This record gives sequence, C-alpha cells and structure tokens, in this order.
Amino acid sequence: MCVVHHGGCLEVFSLCYSSANIKKKKKMEANNKTEMKAGDEAPNLNINVTPNPETALKPKDSQSACQVIVHGQPVASAGNRESNSEVQTVPDTEMENAIKPKLQMTFNTFTVKAGEDLKVEIPIVGQPAPKVEWQRDGQAVKETSRLEICNTSSLTTLHIRHGAKEHSGQYSIIATNCAGTYTGEITLTVLEKPDPPTGPVSIDEVSSDYVIISWEPPQYTGGCQLDNYIVEKRETTSTEWQTVSATTVRRTIKVTKLKTGSEYQFRVLAENRYGKSSAITSPIVTAQYPFSVPTAPGTPVATTVTKYSMVIEWEPPAKDGGSPVTGFHLERKEKNSILWTKLNKLVIPDARFKTSGLEEGIEYEFRVFAENIAGLSPSSKTSDSYVARDPCDPPGKPEAVVVTRDNITLQWTRPKHDGGSTITGYVIEKKELPDGRWMKANFTNVIENEFTVTGLTGGQNYEFRVTAKNGAGVWSMPSESLTLIAQDIIEGPTAVIDPKFKSTTVVQAGSG
Repeated sequence: MCVVHHGGCLEVFSLCYSSANIKKKKKMEANNKTEMKAGDEAPNLNINVTPNPETALKPKDSQSACQVIVHGQPVASAGNRESNSEVQTVPDTEMENAIKPKLQMTFNTFTVKAGEDLKVEIPIVGQPAPKVEWQRDGQAVKETSRLEICNTSSLTTLHIRHGAKEHSGQYSIIATNCAGTYTGEITLTVLEKPDPPTGPVSIDEVSSDYVIISWEPPQYTGGCQLDNYIVEKRETTSTEWQTVSATTVRRTIKVTKLKTGSEYQFRVLAENRYGKSSAITSPIVTAQYPFSVPTAPGTPVATTVTKYSMVIEWEPPAKDGGSPVTGFHLERKEKNSILWTKLNKLVIPDARFKTSGLEEGIEYEFRVFAENIAGLSPSSKTSDSYVARDPCDPPGKPEAVVVTRDNITLQWTRPKHDGGSTITGYVIEKKELPDGRWMKANFTNVIENEFTVTGLTGGQNYEFRVTAKNGAGVWSMPSESLTLIAQDIIEGPTAVIDPKFKSTTVVQAGSG
C-alpha cells in the first residue's frame, strides 16, 4: 500500500495496476477457480477498489502506490453452493452487520390425516437473508403438484396437499448465509390405515383339527400404533371367509375346530384407528396329522378251529406311519358272501383274536386293519377259508420201515379224533438239518398211512413230520417229528440153529 503525506495527513492513492499486476491477478483468479472445483473450502474474495481522484497515474508508473482491501466470506454448504464460481462482492458494512441464520421452530413433529392438507411455516432470522434448502434422506426435496416449498427472506413454508404415505419421514431444513449455516429437522407423519402384514403367512404346525400360523408386522403401521390383527379362514370348497379372531395382538394364532381331511386357506389383515389394511393369504393346507396311517398287517391265519369258534392271528404292519399302532380291527365274511362284518367293538390291542358264534360247516374268511392316531391302515390280504368244525388230532409220530441213502419209507397211525369228518389225506414234510426249512415231500394226495420219501442225499440228516386233513377241510396240527440219516443199512451175518441142537451133550474121549 502506497501513501503520500499532505499537510500532516495520510491520503490513499487510487489503485493502479501495471500490465504485470494484471497478468498476476488473472493467474490468481484462474488458480482460485481450479481450487474451488477441487472441492476445497477456500473463501470467496470480495475486493473493494477505491480510486484517488486527486492523483493521476501514468501508464509508465507500473509500480505506483495502490491500496487493496480484502474481505473474507465463508462458503455455504455444498447443497447451497451455486454453479457460479466467480468472486462475489460483499460490502464492508454488510459483513460487519452479518447475522448467522436461525430457524425459529416451535414444533419438531407434524401429523396430518391421509387426504388432508398440511402447511408447515418456519420463521427465519439472519443477515443477509439466508438461502434455505429442504432435504430428505440426504437429497433435496423434489417439488410436485402435491408438495410445494416457498421461501421468503423471513419465512420458509412446506405445503402438502392431499397427504399420503410417501410424504411421511424426516426432513432437514438448511439455512445458509455468509455468517454461517443452521440446520433444523422436523418429522412429518401421515395418519392412515396400515400396510398389510409382511408375508408370507407361515404354516408352523398342522394337525387333524388345528393349524398354527404366524406372520410379520407391516412395514408401515399408518403413522400410529397398530390396534390388532384380523385372522380369517375359509374351506377351499367355499368362497366365504369366516372370522377366526378380530382382536389378535400377537403375530401367531392357533386356528382350532377344523374338519379332519378338509382343505383350508387363511388370511391376515392389520388394523389401526384409521382402518384395516389389505390382506395377505396363506397357501392351502389340509387338516391332518403330520404322520401317515400304518401299512397293512399280515394275512390272518386261523390257528385254532372248532365248529363254534376260531382263533385268528396275524403279523403287525411293517411300518407304523410314524405313530405307534394303537390296535387292530378284524372283519369276517362267509366265503360266498360279499358282506364283511366287523368282529370287535373295541380296538384289539394284540395281533390275535378269538371269534365265536360260528355256524358248523360254514367256510369263513378274515381280513384285518391296523390303527394309529392318524387312522386305519389299508386292509390286509384276505385269509384262506376255514370251515367251522371241531379240530382234527394230529397223526401219530412217523416211523422208518425202510432206510437207504436215496429213499426212506415212513409209516404212521391215523389221528385218534378226526374232528367229526373222515380223514381224506395226509401231507408229509421233510427238513434238512441243521438249517433247512420244511418242504412238502408229496405232490399228490396221500390216502394211506405210508409214504416213501425219495430224492434224498446220502449221509444227510433229515427231519420228517405228517399232517392230516379231514373231509371238512380242517387240517390237524403236525405230528411229532422223526430224525434220521439217509444211509444204506448193512446187516451183519447170522446163523440159524435147529432147536434140538441147542442142548448140551457131553462125550468122553475114546468112548465108542
């Protein structure tokens, strides 16, 4: 800065630039623009230039006296920064009188019912008049036909017409001038019915007469607390929804009193003081146990037969369906009938049942069902037919009368009691020892009490037994079994002596 003394006073000369100074200034301005583009928080420079009217500077005075007064001004936030990067001029008096902005906010929370209008007015103080920007989620609020922002030097206004859910949220109001920045926040809530519960509806448990379902809360509750959920059901054979509960506060419910085997669908709605949401719907589910019925039991067999009763036995099912078998149900019918009659009133706990009240001479057939908590199994295969007659005793234990390495001839006695009907034949069985199984040795009906078993293996140990059948078709129990080895029987030499030579005669030597 250059000064000249006139009469004891200091006088400021006008600013004068040489060509070198002008080039230097342009270079500095270019550097400032580059730095601002890089995002630095450099101040705007306001340069006041005061020429001295009493002094005339010539072009040749490139180093003449001059005065430069520089005032610094803070840069506004990025959201308020204009695209203009030129140096702005702020008068000294304005900088001296600058006042940092402030929003005079009485309330921070505002509510409006859906479809109604809302106007939020916030007074502003600050010198010079602050620039105001509204933001939401870090982004400038976009004005629409239903949302308008109006700013004056002393007031900023947010005007919402026909409020809706999308207007809800937290808003930031940023006021900026050369003295600084002030940020305020408000929360805006639009009151309306909630969103539907968050799906899908989860099927948590299924049984024969109930289903447990659950769901998640709505993403938007309508700006207020939920009152409750509404749960409804319908059978798939109907279009009518029935209310299960209109006051459920938890997010799970047990829907009871369902019909076993029926298909159902459920739906859930959320409710607050402003109304009910739309519904979310569950998949279709059948009311049934989570396990299956057993497989079919074994084919029934009559182990004891009389003319008035029979004892029927069977094997339990190979698979219980995931739930223990609780019992059985037995049915019988006459062989020439198609009508089955259930024999038990209560479930049969064991795989055995004695049926009575039979008619002598009638043939009967049987079938059986297994039961668990899920229900009845399929039917077993139908049994052989059995005639209601007194039992036939077993034949006597067989005896071997001829034994060779290839064949063995057996004999036995007739049953002591034929069951009231003539014996009509026998079945002879053999078993190789030690690990063989019983096999029929005769392939035609044997009427006599004797039979030769052929096709044996020499040196092999065998077991034999015989079963009788009478004219009523009743089989006896097997006889006692006989065990022997298939081998040739070799007899030692023998001598036959006349009995008259069996007496003792003493002869003295030399007599005669």
